Amino acid sequence: AAAVANNIEGIVGVSFKSKLMPIKIAYDNPFATSLVNGYKGVIYAAAMGADIISCSWGSSGYSQAEQDVINQVVDMGSIVLAAAGNDYSNTPYYPAAYDGVASVAAVHWDDKKANFSNYHYSVDVSAPGTSIYSTVPNASYTAWDGTSMATPIVAGIAAIAREKFPQYSNLKIIELIKATTDNIDSLNPNYRGAIGTGRVNAYKVLTDSNPRSINIVNYKIVDENKNGIYESNEKIKVYFKIKNTLNPIKNVNVNFEQANLTKLSIINNIIKAGDFLEDEIKEPSQAIEFQLPEIIPINFNLQIEISLTDDSDYKRFSNVNLTINPSYRNIESNDIHTTITSQGNIGYNDFSDKQQGIGLSYKGSSNLLFEGALMIATAENRIADVARGSSSVYGRKEFEIDSMIRLINPGSISALETATSFFTRLDTLLPQMKINHRVFQFSEKEYSNIIFTQYDIINKTDSYL
Repeated sequence: AAAVANNIEGIVGVSFKSKLMPIKIAYDNPFATSLVNGYKGVIYAAAMGADIISCSWGSSGYSQAEQDVINQVVDMGSIVLAAAGNDYSNTPYYPAAYDGVASVAAVHWDDKKANFSNYHYSVDVSAPGTSIYSTVPNASYTAWDGTSMATPIVAGIAAIAREKFPQYSNLKIIELIKATTDNIDSLNPNYRGAIGTGRVNAYKVLTDSNPRSINIVNYKIVDENKNGIYESNEKIKVYFKIKNTLNPIKNVNVNFEQANLTKLSIINNIIKAGDFLEDEIKEPSQAIEFQLPEIIPINFNLQIEISLTDDSDYKRFSNVNLTINPSYRNIESNDIHTTITSQGNIGYNDFSDKQQGIGLSYKGSSNLLFEGALMIATAENRIADVARGSSSVYGRKEFEIDSMIRLINPGSISALETATSFFTRLDTLLPQMKINHRVFQFSEKEYSNIIFTQYDIINKTDSYL
């Protein structure tokens, strides 16, 4: 990031005149590997006036509280960058995948994705991350691999960009870095859209006379019967909110590129969004429209690749994700909003992405429930559940759906009801049981802060339990 130049020692960093503020986020014990104060460290750095905060650490677990920290730090004016992770995984990695953070993947010297590097549509840019020579303890140097080595390179670029363009906001600096990368899609055809806009180029950051950066900042999905549940055979419309961050750009189009689902019937594959001034935001009235096929698995994660183009050579990729035939429903008929699933979870249907569900909120609050999971036991070692296991990432699937969840509105007892049933799986240690699960949400004021959830447990064996 910032090794001093012209001192006849070691190496030269990208921003070799920058000041460094190292922040300890681990225990004092040198053998402890847990990073216990990462987000406290990020807040501290911002409070101490850090222009750039470089995070070569993370995990796959999402937390709304951590996103709130990032939001606060971005509002304070710091640029936050983080490593995309080294698990060779197509999953989001945090803090890199949080809104407002620039996520950095790693590439080899030949611009091909490093085999260890994570890849995901949340990645913003790539940078060299193999055999990176750097300082190590005890006044020495060595070469290491990792997205942790790629991230400080981008942090150095952010530092010289901030010095060159002091009028730019922190998010505009990130967009400038993304806009001036070298496209490496042809060298990484299997990772298009998953390793960012390209490999960073510090020289172009400082010299490009017309950097362009137009992005999808939000999208709205409208299904045919407008119940918010995307099901087989339905027609789907996707509306976009588009922002141009840098120089004016002309004749912008939003284009449907491809999807991970065959037999998708495309009805409209292009939106003409027109011209954009710097920092202009538009919401075109047109939509990308398609019809879903008849046969789709439950909870299928439909990924649609969208491109933004202008009248020259500009092209920026983005992703739209939606869950088809969901085995969960959101209930929002009083002050409590949450998700009920077909297998005994409350809050979310998936770990650790938290894309299937809305958590649990009260009167518009942020999420209050990380995990709600049914557990049934007849003895200490005879348990079936859908909670997360020892990995703290993936939920167990020890109940099998019998009847997919139904949303009943209005219900026979309350304003909104759900009904589902499931069995304990035969391969669990628990004797087989059937569970009928119903939820009741009343709209009357005296019940506005209550959800009633009822479990009928039926013994399906010949034994007394």
